[in-house]
Amino acid sequence: MEGLKKKLQAAGGSWVDELPNILWCYRTTPRRATGETPFALCYGFEAKAPTEVAIPSRRVEQYEPDANEESMKIDLHLVDERREQAYVRAENYRRQVKSYYDAKVRSREFQVGDYVLRRREASQPTEGGKLALKYEG
Repeated sequence: MEGLKKKLQAAGGSWVDELPNILWCYRTTPRRATGETPFALCYGFEAKAPTEVAIPSRRVEQYEPDANEESMKIDLHLVDERREQAYVRAENYRRQVKSYYDAKVRSREFQVGDYVLRRREASQPTEGGKLALKYEG
C-alpha cells in the first residue's frame, strides 16, 4: 500500500490517470493472508504483465492456442481448490493475528466502587456539541 500511496502522491492532481495502474498493482500483488493475488482467486490464473505483451518474453513466444485452451480448462477446474486453499490460509492468518492481539491485551477487572471513565454520549448525547467533554466519571 505504501508504494501505491507514493505513486498517487507523485501523480498530484491527476490521480484519475494513475488509477488503472494503481488497480493493476493492487490486483496482482499477493496478499499476506491468502498467499494469492485477488486476480488469481477471481480468474483462476495469474495475470500477464503488460510488459510481457509489449516485449515478447519466452512465455509469449511459446504461446500455442490449443495448448493454452487445454491449460485454461484445467485451471478453471482447479479454481475452487485454489480458493479453498486461500480460505484455509486466510483462516490461519486470522488465528495468528488474533493470538498476537490477545497476547498484547491486558485484562482489567473492575470492582464495585472503582472509578472509571464512561462515554458521555450514552447518558447525555446532545449536550455541548462537538466541544463538550467526551467522557465523564
